[in-house]
Amino acid sequence: MCRRGVLPRLGAIILFVPSFLFIGMGLIHFSNGRTIDAAFPVPLYLSMNIPVPKSAYVDAAELLRNTNVGDGDTLISLSQADWYLHTGKPIDELENGLAMSPASAEGWSVFAEILSLREPQLAGRALETSLILAPYDYFWESRRIALAPILWASLNREMRSEVEQQVRLLWRDPASRDDLSPLLRSAQGREIIEHAFISDPATIGQIVQWELKRRLRIQSGGH
Repeated sequence: MCRRGVLPRLGAIILFVPSFLFIGMGLIHFSNGRTIDAAFPVPLYLSMNIPVPKSAYVDAAELLRNTNVGDGDTLISLSQADWYLHTGKPIDELENGLAMSPASAEGWSVFAEILSLREPQLAGRALETSLILAPYDYFWESRRIALAPILWASLNREMRSEVEQQVRLLWRDPASRDDLSPLLRSAQGREIIEHAFISDPATIGQIVQWELKRRLRIQSGGH
């Protein structure tokens, strides 16, 4: 008798469990959304690779730390803020964020940047993943190109060709040419440019002249 009374009640509870789960998930995302809105626009600027004042990173990191740990993109933003501030545990946060959002080209780019000097082989794999996921990401192309000379030995042939293709695209777009400057500061970077335009030596000469003029303009206080 007792068992017959319990089973219907258990059945009713089981029917309502999905509703409770959806409500709970909705509350978590609502709370996360309010926290991320409070941190705005820093997470957006981090995604767009736009620097902000240090105080904004501090405030954003404090707010983002209060979000639910199940949000991968938020953890990636938090890891960037903590890395810039030299606080928290950016590697742990980034690894957890990527585990939840493995298709984040931004996350893999940051991972490559953080590990570039300590673990170049692992950083090279991260950079390759970022390039595969979003080969023409406008906001992150400058930092990924700047990483190429550092991680060149860790990149496979296909990814080296991809970097060289991006170098050619950057030069063809006058608005993006400044992104080539980091390559011109190292022997490996200059070699990448030379190989990218190996069949067009005249362009290599144009790039060298352009960089000299750019440096002179900066030294004279121009833009």
